Amino acid sequence: MEQSDIVTKVTEPTDWVNALVVVEKPRTGKLRVCLDQRDLNKAIKHPHYPLPTLDGITHKLAGEHYFSVMYARSGYWAIKLTEESSKLTTFNTPFGRYQVPSPAFWDYLSPRRVSAKDRRSVRRPRRVVAIVDDILVYGQTKEEHDRNLRTMLQRSRERGVRLNPEKSTVGTTEVSYFGHLLTANGIKPDPQKISAIK
Repeated sequence: MEQSDIVTKVTEPTDWVNALVVVEKPRTGKLRVCLDQRDLNKAIKHPHYPLPTLDGITHKLAGEHYFSVMYARSGYWAIKLTEESSKLTTFNTPFGRYQVPSPAFWDYLSPRRVSAKDRRSVRRPRRVVAIVDDILVYGQTKEEHDRNLRTMLQRSRERGVRLNPEKSTVGTTEVSYFGHLLTANGIKPDPQKISAIK
């Protein structure tokens, strides 16, 4: 991680040292390294940027028939912290102390920062919504959808937002988005999410 500039070594004293925790990813079972920043998150000032929600956009989806969901690759890594803010991400390891130059280890504000960046990157094609790092493109007709998708892709390219094709779904009449299935007939709970509850 240090060789890839994901973390940098810290040798001077810092005001904060966060615990390093390892969690298992629910779908894949792979391990993920995270920082426990609960105390830090209580102490920082929070900018006013409300996260968009699916409930907040459902009225826009009435009558839409074609959907794509694009996943912004490494959305959290695309945001750089100031040097002073980066010091607040310091964490201990058996090999020394390190800090993170981006909010990638999921501080409380990361979803808001990424969502704000994604919303700026896709603004202003109509029928495009970004919630955190999931970008929804939709249209009433295939042609309209494709036009909106091309515009979103072009704007993402211009602003350096990289998309992950492996996690993306393009040009379908039914797509999973934030625990729901978006279809030409409306919105319903995603059966895969419901089965996890059962």
